[in-house]
Amino acid sequence: MNEELYKYITIAFLLINISLFSKSINPESYSYVFNNFVPIQLSKNNVGISIAYINKKIDKIFVSTNWLTDNLYLGSTINSAQSININYSFNFGYKMNSFGNIITIYDISYHAYRFDNQNSKWKKLSLIFNIKDVLAISYNYIFADCNNNDIQNEIVGCENTSDSKNSTFINFNLFQLINKSFLINLGFKKSDLIIYPYLNIRFNI
Repeated sequence: MNEELYKYITIAFLLINISLFSKSINPESYSYVFNNFVPIQLSKNNVGISIAYINKKIDKIFVSTNWLTDNLYLGSTINSAQSININYSFNFGYKMNSFGNIITIYDISYHAYRFDNQNSKWKKLSLIFNIKDVLAISYNYIFADCNNNDIQNEIVGCENTSDSKNSTFINFNLFQLINKSFLINLGFKKSDLIIYPYLNIRFNI
């Protein structure tokens, strides 16, 4: 019964995201939205730094992931104090039963970015496939309220500020445990035809 329910949830998630995908949104408007996930087998609690390509520049972001139980984790990020812009996020995820070497995770997150006296906020739903604790591939659906710039730029679905916009992207992550204390995570996000690479160095606590 649980396996059948899992299949229906996964199929519905993919179909809804594909049908709502809006190609008119500039990927740069959500270039700061990334996944924050580490397999529990590699690290139960960690803090670290991420070097990421955000809004056409390199940014340093503090990252943290904490598994509260064997199935539930919390995560957060915030950019370094050297940056004038403010970028932060909160996320939590739930690990489903494994199917062979693949573990499925559902992740929900909130992302905010303040720059040039403007605010950008996105919510994200992610379907993550963790393969042997080495590779994680995810399909991500993001959505946000429309703002005045969206209305002026004639973003699909944005006729007034009470409307919402949405988009999708794919995330790839490679994990390598250096020793009991350090973990390296190399990844990139593909949004439309744009690639956003990043490197995470985490310390187990």
